[in-house]
Amino acid sequence: MEINLSILPILLILAYQDFTKYSVSLLWLIILIVLQFIIGVYTIGFESILLNVVINISITLFQLIILMLYFKIKKKTRNESFINNVLGLGDIIYFIFLSVAFSPINYLFFLITSLILTLVIHIILMNRHEKIALIGYLSILYSLVIALGFNTQNDIYFQSLLIEQ
Repeated sequence: MEINLSILPILLILAYQDFTKYSVSLLWLIILIVLQFIIGVYTIGFESILLNVVINISITLFQLIILMLYFKIKKKTRNESFINNVLGLGDIIYFIFLSVAFSPINYLFFLITSLILTLVIHIILMNRHEKIALIGYLSILYSLVIALGFNTQNDIYFQSLLIEQ
């Protein structure tokens, strides 16, 4: 869908920032969320995009709680150090953007696939840094998805893999 291509420059800016500085501009993240929300309203309507966002953010919150509990129990970290040391605030805001960008099934599929690919790519490249440029990797992978023409809000290709019609 051509309208999705309008966010490609922002995704590439975020990827560049994350790969070079391991931080991204909050302004670009906010612009990205607003643009993606407008695209979602245009594509599937206000009520549908709102429902998708609520479901996807619930999925994200569940994952973040599990991750935080894991690090608290296994690694003995404190809650306040989780956001600064384990996962950046920009990463969490980027997950909000992804929550706006996908239908729930496509969100789960993209999230699982992209996080596995990110880990594999990071290990293969043997990056010297312990930090993973998560926004950078996810931005590139999402750019590929929209450049290939998938409508992530209502494309039934991924949904038909999981739901019998």
